Amino acid sequence: LDRLPVPLIGSIILCAQACALVGLGVRPEYAAAAIAVIGFSTGGQIACSTYTIPRYIGMRAYGQVYGIVQIIGSAGVGTGPYLFSTLRELSSDYRQTLAVAAGLALLAAGLYGSLSRYRVWLSANATQSVQTSVS
Repeated sequence: LDRLPVPLIGSIILCAQACALVGLGVRPEYAAAAIAVIGFSTGGQIACSTYTIPRYIGMRAYGQVYGIVQIIGSAGVGTGPYLFSTLRELSSDYRQTLAVAAGLALLAAGLYGSLSRYRVWLSANATQSVQTSVS
């Protein structure tokens, strides 16, 4: 997968998650498969972010940016169950809640898919050797 464009992989993973969320609400008899896809896609999102951040930001700011991404993700993990249960109580059904989560996953897939090509970052040693070989 390292040879494929990261925006494509991230979009596919998030679209699969959206389909699994909708499927969980529509066909509960396939809950085990849907939950497996949701778990796989969550892990894939983490893997994509660790691959994407240095490609777009560079290694110099990787720790700071990845830390911010993880803080925001952790805040979502902490508040998500509360918001999920609150929406479920308001609608008295999980279908609407799962549809909202699927919509957010599709939004994230669209944002991930809209990423442009990333820059090629060179380290200071690589830059010196390129400059020396050009001279």
